[in-house]
Amino acid sequence: MVSAISRYLTDFQLDGSFDKRFPNQGSPQETPPEVVIEDTASLIREAEDRVRTEERSRLQDKVEAAIAAERARTDELLTAYREKWAREETDRLAVEISDALQSMEAKLVAQVARLLTPFLTEAVHAQVIDELKTTLVSILSDNQSRSMTIRGPQDLLSNLAAKLRPVAASIEFIADQGSEIRVIANDTILETQLSVWTQRLAEAVQQS
Repeated sequence: MVSAISRYLTDFQLDGSFDKRFPNQGSPQETPPEVVIEDTASLIREAEDRVRTEERSRLQDKVEAAIAAERARTDELLTAYREKWAREETDRLAVEISDALQSMEAKLVAQVARLLTPFLTEAVHAQVIDELKTTLVSILSDNQSRSMTIRGPQDLLSNLAAKLRPVAASIEFIADQGSEIRVIANDTILETQLSVWTQRLAEAVQQS
């Protein structure tokens, strides 16, 4: 009972202070356990969220770095492949162009040869006729040579006869199907080599 009454009395201290105890005043209330548990769980969730955010940020940085490295490697490979393709295509085109030029040159030479051969052949024939005329005039100037027969293609004989007009009356011209001019004057026999020269001329034109 004394204990019960003492709760309503003022406790005077030696230093002059006093402690008034009021009814129903007890010790401070303690925090309920369930509140402490809820606060701890909230802190854990916040820490976990923070860790997840940091991990997500680090992972994103790693992914971006990996993508950048892969992009750089891909660009390097594409550049190397493009350079290789350009070299190969350049070499291939160079070969094709060279072959095409050689083929064009061969065709052009063949065409020029076909165009020039008749003119060159005619020039060779004219030169042979002139040289043969000089030789025949020399032979006819010899008093011992009174008989002369000349055989050959009609066109060449006509040309030669025109050049030998002053002495042509003493010469017998006989046209034949041959390609050469054959001269018989007593024991002297002369024969041109027009076919040989024509063949050599054609070969020279083709080779050039």
